[in-house]
Amino acid sequence: MFKKHKIVFSLTAALLGLAVSDLNAKSPDATYHPFPDGYGYLKDGKVLSDAVEKGDTTPLREHGWRLWAGIMQEPKGMNWPVWYSWPNATGIYKNPDATYKPCPVGKAQNTGTASAHKAHGLMALNKANIIQDDLTLPAYPVPEAVIKAYPKATYLDSNGNCTIMDGKHFQSNGDIMIANEAFSKEAADWITQNKLNRKSTLIDLEAKGFHLLDAPKKHIVTKHMYWPVKKGQLGVLPVWKEDYGPNFTKYAGYELWNKTIAIDPTGKKAGQEVQTKYLYGVTFDGLDKDRIPQLPITKTSKVHDIKDFYYHQVTKEDWKSFDDGDKAILNAASYWAYDQPFEEGDYLVTISMHINTKEVPSWSLNSVWWTPEPDKTIYSQNKPKDLKAKGPWRHYDLVDSYDITPKPGFNMPVAMNPYIELVIHPVATNCQNCHIRAGYKSGYQSKECPDMLEHLTTDKACLLRKLLTDYQWTIPDRAY
Repeated sequence: MFKKHKIVFSLTAALLGLAVSDLNAKSPDATYHPFPDGYGYLKDGKVLSDAVEKGDTTPLREHGWRLWAGIMQEPKGMNWPVWYSWPNATGIYKNPDATYKPCPVGKAQNTGTASAHKAHGLMALNKANIIQDDLTLPAYPVPEAVIKAYPKATYLDSNGNCTIMDGKHFQSNGDIMIANEAFSKEAADWITQNKLNRKSTLIDLEAKGFHLLDAPKKHIVTKHMYWPVKKGQLGVLPVWKEDYGPNFTKYAGYELWNKTIAIDPTGKKAGQEVQTKYLYGVTFDGLDKDRIPQLPITKTSKVHDIKDFYYHQVTKEDWKSFDDGDKAILNAASYWAYDQPFEEGDYLVTISMHINTKEVPSWSLNSVWWTPEPDKTIYSQNKPKDLKAKGPWRHYDLVDSYDITPKPGFNMPVAMNPYIELVIHPVATNCQNCHIRAGYKSGYQSKECPDMLEHLTTDKACLLRKLLTDYQWTIPDRAY
């Protein structure tokens, strides 16, 4: 039943005295739609395993492209991507006993990109184990208009910072990006039924000396990022052009990138170059003075048709389905981007997404981001020619990371999503190196495991005495 230092949770919940939870996170407004057929999910296990063993990245990347295209398809009867119908972190990690102190109105707020999780989890541990030269983050004070409009969705965290609650559909990222952490039904059930969303469970497992959790094979964990675009005007988006190399160890988030593009909901101005402005109400205390941008950031931007993105226009029915947390998140993002509220009829464009599956024991880790110049870099390679998916999946770049052992004397390659990683990680980051560290009382930037491009295995000395949560940061980061 047991392997040394390993727990297979589907077999052991009863042994640990954990009653099966009825807290299954359910889709708030739509029927659950599983990952669609025809995109390779759970069909290519041997191909993936053989490719990992041989170090052949071509089939691995082709598989990643199929996963990306498949998860963005709209099921019949829905005008959102399939992941929107899945359980998300709000439901899975909702603490029914939590109480909140409201944010005061008319008082200067103090909040940053990590504010929603400053008191615990990966963000706090990263701050405590600084390896970067500079982990100073920009501060995104919650706009007073948002506090006034949604007082029940804003609160003071344990550090006295005003922040926004997670919504029914979206999770608070603390900056312009509008996050959704979605889970396949099997993933959500495994977490909730075994009470892995509770710190008491993790404490109990650690005390019993367990080392590895083992998620079921049919398991998908995602993180999706939207960006707001106002109706009737051009949106503005910073885009990654390799602004910082792998040796750069200071903060390199999107606010400091050199290039922006404009997004036209009508498509009529596509191809033109226009003056754009974005980013309001953000502070950069602690950053090098010569790197602090003048706000709003004003640049010449090439206009792209919104159809170059996966996008969604928010309807009246959508707005009714959002709770105050969702509305506060959307409004704060729009104020920070354009100094204007978010309204019905405005747009959400997909800028990046993680798609992590347990199809192989060491996971299939894939991440995409929008690029203004598709098919120009190594991150656009290996797109399957036979893939006829709907939507502009080809307008994105993709990075993949598997448990491929590097050649002797070499580290793992840099593998990161610039939108998601660079607001908290250094440039020289690798998905596998990060996710294998996920565990209770673990931190990505560990002094015991300082090399963020080293090929790690779970028996590495710096990981051996920890309760590892099978490549999933949401468990230790969000457990209540």
